[in-house]
Amino acid sequence: MHKDNYPLVDLLHLSFVIRDSLEYCYEPIQIKDGAFEHRAKFFKDLIDSEHFIAKFLVNNPNENGKKFYDELNKYLENIYEKEFYVSFETCKADTDRKLEFLEETVKCFQTVADIMVNFINHNRKNEVQDETLYQCIVSNDNFYRTIMVLVLYTEIVKEDTNYKEAYARTRDPNSYENQLIVNLLKGYVQIYRFVKDQYRFEEQPILDLFDKVFELFQKLDGTIKTTYEEQQAAKKEIGSLVRKTVGMYEEKWREQYKLLLEALKNPSQA
Repeated sequence: MHKDNYPLVDLLHLSFVIRDSLEYCYEPIQIKDGAFEHRAKFFKDLIDSEHFIAKFLVNNPNENGKKFYDELNKYLENIYEKEFYVSFETCKADTDRKLEFLEETVKCFQTVADIMVNFINHNRKNEVQDETLYQCIVSNDNFYRTIMVLVLYTEIVKEDTNYKEAYARTRDPNSYENQLIVNLLKGYVQIYRFVKDQYRFEEQPILDLFDKVFELFQKLDGTIKTTYEEQQAAKKEIGSLVRKTVGMYEEKWREQYKLLLEALKNPSQA
């Protein structure tokens, strides 16, 4: 692998650890023993002041680089040092801060993804791009998008149920409880739109998933008129599709990462 690709490898690993933070938001996933501590160390090492990512961001003439480096450190601190977003005991996100946690995760991942695009374009121009690395970047992005859809689907379906139960009790859409849930739903949908709009690859199953899940959201909020029974059937169908798609793209990512690890064993070229 040409030496110009190694900065991309570091950025890719940073995107891994940000992506894996989504596991703290999804209740059914059981975090393996030691995984939380390993990720904390990995994250710290990747953004250590003496390593490439820190030097690239801090020494970047663009002030946004310095700002983003501060944001990465704050994100690390809020997850792995201060127990602000995630419980150290359960490794699960604080329910009251889950929306904020997802907003920060989306922002950090997308910024890293955008930086990687600049490196990819530079390496293509100089004809030193490594195809195995590029395909791993693509497969990682695909996997991340499907996990994010899973988390957002789960939260939106849950909060929609909470809203309908609260409304049945209060009959007041402007009650504090109902408005709190509405604001959560708006926040989650806004993240969903951003994740969808920022998708730059053309995997048809993922494009279809975005559309089908959003159609479900429209059925839940009444934009698309359906019966209660139709809504329940749609939730079950889409939930199955989301989980199946996540599994498919996780397998693709693992296969591509194995190929990348093999490529990294080869000496770098001048």
